[in-house]
Amino acid sequence: METYKSYTDKLADTLAKKNAAYGDAFGKSIEKYGYIAALVRMSDKWNRLNTLMLDSNGIDNLGESVQDTLLDLAGYCVLTMAELDNEDKH
Repeated sequence: METYKSYTDKLADTLAKKNAAYGDAFGKSIEKYGYIAALVRMSDKWNRLNTLMLDSNGIDNLGESVQDTLLDLAGYCVLTMAELDNEDKH
């Protein structure tokens, strides 16, 4: 159980850092294009995951690992959940 917490703590830290760096780019994309924007970003990560796990040695030419990609995918899922929750409140 403690291992899961370390993953979710890392995810929360990563989301906070990226949100500070990019502003609310994800939320703005959802507002502008709808939830298709979330699906596109998740699809991009899924495609990268396929490439990393099936067609390469687990690290792409930019240095992104399977773990990095999984963290990004989880992050987009969490961001989408937050957008859905925010929508329900309005």
